[in-house]
Amino acid sequence: ESRLARMISRVRMIIFARGLLATLAVACGAVLAVMAIDAAVVLIHPAARWGFSLAGAGLILLTAWSALIRPLTQRLSLTRMARVLETRHPEMQERISSAIELSEHGDAQASAELLGLLSREAATEVSGVRPRSEFTWQTAKPVLVATAVAILLFSLIFAIWPKQGWLLFRRAV
Repeated sequence: ESRLARMISRVRMIIFARGLLATLAVACGAVLAVMAIDAAVVLIHPAARWGFSLAGAGLILLTAWSALIRPLTQRLSLTRMARVLETRHPEMQERISSAIELSEHGDAQASAELLGLLSREAATEVSGVRPRSEFTWQTAKPVLVATAVAILLFSLIFAIWPKQGWLLFRRAV
């Protein structure tokens, strides 16, 4: 159970990092888009500027909800993590999830001897699994690249046109 709990905390950490990076990338992209529209069209009317800024803020909030808040509020139980692990390793033959389900429910039909045997086999199976190799940061890599590109674009804009960049940024936010 402790090994599965460590896997759950690693998965949660990856989900948090990926969601935070996705929200940051969308925030940078939305602000850059509003800045580009304002620079191309010169939004004189405040209502138009507010409309674009609010649309960008809505997109940021939607991303934060779908990539960060909702995934983190979903419960990752030991049984669910065991099933994920068993899906990745069919040779485990559902020993881990069966042992966890039987121990959680305290099934009267399952003898203590059977539960002990199943628990030992499950512990042996789980001991060979490494959380770092099972759940890698590869899923966060594309979002990290997108965030880095957006921040690089911001940096270039402010380095090349500092006065205009800050003016457009203030108007966008």
